[in-house]
Amino acid sequence: MVIVISVIYSENKDVAIKHIGRYIAFLVVPLSFNFLPVLSHTYKFFIRKVYVYGIIVLLTFLFFNAVRQNAEIGYSFIDFISSIFLSIFDSDVTVSGIEYWVFMYEGLTGVINIQPIYISLFVNLGYAFLISLREKEEISSVRFWAISAFFLLFSVLLSSRMETIIFFVLLFLYLLVYSPKSKKEFFRNLFACSISVFLMVLVVFSNPILKDRILSTIDTNYTSDYVSFANQNVRMEKWKNSLQVIEKSPIIGQGIGDYKDELIAQYKENNFLLGVENRYNSHNQYLDTMLQSGLFGLVVLLGLFFRGVINAYKKDLEKILLYLTFGLSFITESMFDRHWGIVSFVFFVCFSLKYTVDINNNK
Repeated sequence: MVIVISVIYSENKDVAIKHIGRYIAFLVVPLSFNFLPVLSHTYKFFIRKVYVYGIIVLLTFLFFNAVRQNAEIGYSFIDFISSIFLSIFDSDVTVSGIEYWVFMYEGLTGVINIQPIYISLFVNLGYAFLISLREKEEISSVRFWAISAFFLLFSVLLSSRMETIIFFVLLFLYLLVYSPKSKKEFFRNLFACSISVFLMVLVVFSNPILKDRILSTIDTNYTSDYVSFANQNVRMEKWKNSLQVIEKSPIIGQGIGDYKDELIAQYKENNFLLGVENRYNSHNQYLDTMLQSGLFGLVVLLGLFFRGVINAYKKDLEKILLYLTFGLSFITESMFDRHWGIVSFVFFVCFSLKYTVDINNNK
């Protein structure tokens, strides 16, 4: 409703109406769920398992497609394996058996034409389902940790730093808060978690691009051949410019039709040419919401998360993890600026509300 109202004070009504079209999902998807049947817990678990294993199939396909691309460049599978071990045990060696770009980021997901950030998001949502399934003892501990390690591997390869952080938040929240039923089980899970983290470190340091991306996050002065891909300065520049625009109209924002033009104008004023050329958004949904509808819009968005978490507290672990995943993802992604982001958010929230699995009810 707040976004619709912002059309009124937007000067560019054509752009405003075009943007409003994206938000139709907030109306259509919930209405669609009202017509879906009520399901037993058996089918609710089945749907979650289908999603988790579907993500596994997708990630496996992406990996073997990357191996195929690597072979087409001229590297054999033996070259590929030997290069991995060489790069792990000798960080100074220059390996030639891998085209690293095809195994990460857009090189990994280009075949399905979906941005890596959204695949990473879907992995984390799948992990929330996986934790829920484990809590209800719908999958074994061995299978849970095997899939956890698999998801962690691809979370790293997909190279979204925030989504990888979110994965660890979900993992440690489960490990430290929800999982321990005894000291023995806690330490067994801690060991399995440590093995997963160790494997992740091996993957990172076997890929120079990933290594530089991680190190540049820790040290903003870090330089390398891949620093343009890894550096955080561009994102900080987007945030700085966004805050400057927000200061001009903090209560009601610039309106959904004008906010992008105002942001680009601010880029020009600050000589942020990269932002002007690429017409960057703020890469932060909270800032984007304030740009569009000001403090009123931000209160509505935060209220949605707050209400969801409060209603789920102590009785619905899965909902908490889903809201947490989206809430943290919004920090580094303007998710409502893309159709994928809006539909994903509305769909998973509606699904969790319609087909909730109460941790206190196993029937």
